Amino acid sequence: MPRVLAHHDFIDTPWKNGRGVTTEIFRMDAKGQMVFRISSAVVTESGDFSDFTGYDRSLVNIGAGDMYLTHGVASSDGPGDVLAPMAVTHFDGGVKTYCRVSEGTRDLNIFCAKNQYFASTIVRKLIAPEFFPVPVLSNTLIFVVEGSLVVQNSERLQFFVQQGDALLEESKESRLQDRWMLASASNQTCVLVTIVFRATDP
Repeated sequence: MPRVLAHHDFIDTPWKNGRGVTTEIFRMDAKGQMVFRISSAVVTESGDFSDFTGYDRSLVNIGAGDMYLTHGVASSDGPGDVLAPMAVTHFDGGVKTYCRVSEGTRDLNIFCAKNQYFASTIVRKLIAPEFFPVPVLSNTLIFVVEGSLVVQNSERLQFFVQQGDALLEESKESRLQDRWMLASASNQTCVLVTIVFRATDP
């Protein structure tokens, strides 16, 4: 059954490079090591990203300002690839990455241990109600960036997800195929990030 992850229960941890704080939304470990994580952080100044060798990384710019990412360069040299608000990018967490910002913004990060986990990340603007198919053998997390969300599953159970909260459905082999109805809980557009993730095939 889906469960709401409230933002006041999220865990804050220092960045590996000590330059900021990460808010951990969801995490999975195996044998004492992180294999999957969804987190968010406020980026207030330009600088190097932390080294996450061994992980594939997806990043969504969920703030108001542009981010400029330069990969494989030892400094801020080069113009960098622009990541506009609500855009998604994917890169190797072990490649040296410099981030330049002209104003503060916020990002959403998805880390998958290489050859162990896979994730598909999509940003959607919800203007009218729509159906969302929930895969049976994958985990599904919906993070609400703006607005508030009402979700109704196939059993007609409803879940209210506020801005900054998430809705999680974890994989269970016994779970039947589900289809959620997503609708804004107010008159404003609701902005969501949907993440479907699972262990890779052995």
